[in-house]
Amino acid sequence: MSASDSRAPKQGYPRFLEPIIQDTDQNPVVLYTKDKCEESKKARGVLKSEKINFVEKNVDTLTKEDAKKGKDYALGLRVITQSRVYPQLFVCGDLVGDLAELEKTKTSLKEMVSQCAGIRKKRKEEAAKKSVLDPL
Repeated sequence: MSASDSRAPKQGYPRFLEPIIQDTDQNPVVLYTKDKCEESKKARGVLKSEKINFVEKNVDTLTKEDAKKGKDYALGLRVITQSRVYPQLFVCGDLVGDLAELEKTKTSLKEMVSQCAGIRKKRKEEAAKKSVLDPL
């Protein structure tokens, strides 16, 4: 599964993936970070310098608030990204990847975000069409 076509699975997915699927469905840009992580700090800086609005989910903070929820986030991210590295960036529900991938794509981030509304609409239409065509 490559970063460019990696999406959180929707059907038949384990329950621990729910929070990540919700986050990435509801927000065009989501950055998953950890406390005391220099790469997370740098990624925040890149997004801010590129003037990209984003939602940050700090896995350590989530774990402090609710241990099970934090563990679900950490496990879900490992499954989706196939990595234990932080930060992890999603744009329009697609995995961009870690700081190195963010650095590679930072010049095209605004374009990716601007296309997000159209991509989301198309995905919803395809999902609706598929659900109508699927036999019960």
